[in-house]
Amino acid sequence: MTSETHGRPASPTTGRATFADAFRGALRSRGLTLERVCDHLATKGINVSPATLSHWQRGRSLPERAQSLRALRELENILGQQPGALTSLLVAQRPRGRTPHTLQDVRASRRLYGADSPIEQLLGDAFERFNADLHALFLHETVDIDARRRLSKVHVTQIVRAVREGADRLTVAHVIGQTVPPTLRVSGGRLGEVRFDGDMRCLIAEIHFGRVLASNETALIDYTVFGDAQVAVDDHYERGTRINLREYLLHVRFRPEALPVRCYRSYRENFHTAVRETRPVALDASHSVHLLPGKCPVGVHGLLWEWPDLPPEG
Repeated sequence: MTSETHGRPASPTTGRATFADAFRGALRSRGLTLERVCDHLATKGINVSPATLSHWQRGRSLPERAQSLRALRELENILGQQPGALTSLLVAQRPRGRTPHTLQDVRASRRLYGADSPIEQLLGDAFERFNADLHALFLHETVDIDARRRLSKVHVTQIVRAVREGADRLTVAHVIGQTVPPTLRVSGGRLGEVRFDGDMRCLIAEIHFGRVLASNETALIDYTVFGDAQVAVDDHYERGTRINLREYLLHVRFRPEALPVRCYRSYRENFHTAVRETRPVALDASHSVHLLPGKCPVGVHGLLWEWPDLPPEG
C-alpha cells in the first residue's frame, strides 16, 4: 500500500537520564513484558499497543497524544514509580513546538490513510513523525499475480532524499490479503524491526540505510514482500503517496494461464474515497500492464483488473 519513514525524537540533554532509559529500566525492574503491561492498561480502559510501548522504550518516539499521556500516568503506578517520575522526563526531550513541515506531514498522513488507520495504530505515537525526515524521489514496484489469481510477491525499489540531517531508516507499510506474517527480504538496506497485525492484515517494517544521512543525501532501498499465504483473489494494486512523486512506475505481471479480461489504471484522492477516474490499459506481449504517470500527484494511484468468470458488480 505504501512505504514511508518516520524520524526520531529530539536528542536528550547530554548526561541526563532519558525517558526511554527510565521506562526501559522500570520495565526491567518490574519484570513485565510489553504485552502484560498492555493487559494491565486495558483493565483501566486504556488501549495502547505493544508496538507503541516498544517505540517508547527504544527512544523512537515519545508519548504525545492525550491517550498516551493518560497511559503514561497509569504506567507509573503499574511499574511502581513515583507519580511524575516518567512524565517529568518528557519536558526536556519534547521539542518546543512543531515545525510547519511536521504538522503538514501529520495532516497529509491522516488525509491519505484516514483517521486511526491500521498504519497509525501499529506505529502509535511514532505516526506523528511518519515520513518527517525523508522525501521519496523514485518508486518502482513490480507485482506478480500467480495462477490462482493471488498476489505472490511485490518487489520495491525506492530512492529517498533526506530533508534534514539524521535520517537512518525507512519504514515501509503494506496491507496484504493474509492473516499470517508474510516473508520480507531486503537486498538494498538492512531489515530492522518488523510488525504485523493479522486482524488488520497490515505489515510494518523498518529498513536501515547503514548510515545516518546528511541533509539532501539520498539512499536506495530494495526489498521484496512474498505473499506466502494469500487467501483472497486479487483484482487491484494501489500505492498511496502524501507528496508529489518525481517518478512512479507500477508494473503488474500475470501468468499466461490466468489472464484478466480487462485492465484499468485508477486514481482516487485517498484510501477512504471511491475511485475518481479510470483509464483502460492493454496487456502487452509478456502478459503485463504498467502505470507510469507523467505526473504523480498526492493521492492513490493503482491498476485494476477484471477476471473472466467474476460476476458483474451490482
